[in-house]
Parts: sequence; C-alpha cells; structure tokens
Amino acid sequence: MKGYLLNEIDKLNADQFEELLLHLFKHQGYFAKRTSDSQKYRADVLLKKGSQSIDVYMKKSSDKIVLSEVNKIIEVDGNYSVNKKWIVTNSYFTKAAKVQAQKDKVELFDRGDLVEWMNDYHLHSIRLKKNDNESSKKARSK
Repeated sequence: MKGYLLNEIDKLNADQFEELLLHLFKHQGYFAKRTSDSQKYRADVLLKKGSQSIDVYMKKSSDKIVLSEVNKIIEVDGNYSVNKKWIVTNSYFTKAAKVQAQKDKVELFDRGDLVEWMNDYHLHSIRLKKNDNESSKKARSK
C-alpha cells in the first residue's frame, strides 16, 4: 500500500497536493487555511491548534529539496502570530537542508511522513465505517 500511496501522491499537481494536505491537517485536528496566492514566498497554509500557529510551506517535487530552497523559506518573515514553520514535501530533503532547518527550528516532513498521515487517515476511516456498520446492525435488531 505504501508504494501505491506514494505513486498516487506523486501524480497530483501542486493544487491537488495542497488540497490533500489541508484535508490531512484537518483530520489531525488543525484549523487549516490557505493563504493568498498573491503573497509570493509566503506560506501556503496557516495551521492553528491550541496555542500553536504554524506556517506551512508545501514543496511538490520529483527531486530532493535542497538547502537553497529551505533557506528561502527560513528567510521569509512569516505571519506575525506564527510560532512555527513547517516544510512538507512529497520528496526528501538533502542532508544540508536538514541540518540548516534543524538550526533554524524549521520542521521538515517528507514522503515517509505523508505515508504515515495517509495510513492514519485510512485507519481512522475504517474504524468509523466499522462503527457505523455496527450501529446500523444494532438499530435494525431492535
């Protein structure tokens, strides 16, 4: 299933990738909002959950995300109320990009994380479906 999920994610265009991530973040309990397309080099999505406020930058790529791309994001002044920056990709990050992100406290999420999020979403959906079926059976037996 892992390979299938990754192949399907890789086929998405940038807007579809962003939409998928918005859905996954909402499933994780975040308030997720797209930012304005007119704001070049701004975050793609703003997440909020409790006291957390996170700028999320999405990088859909067939290549590894390199240091220069991470540096561009690190240098951006985020939203004034944000206390974290995340970069999410369907690919991987180079070692140099990981080192720099760690120094600047930017959290990185790659293909492996996407698979975990998708699996969690899928398992949650199965549980909901199972509970719905059991509730229906109980209601019919009364």
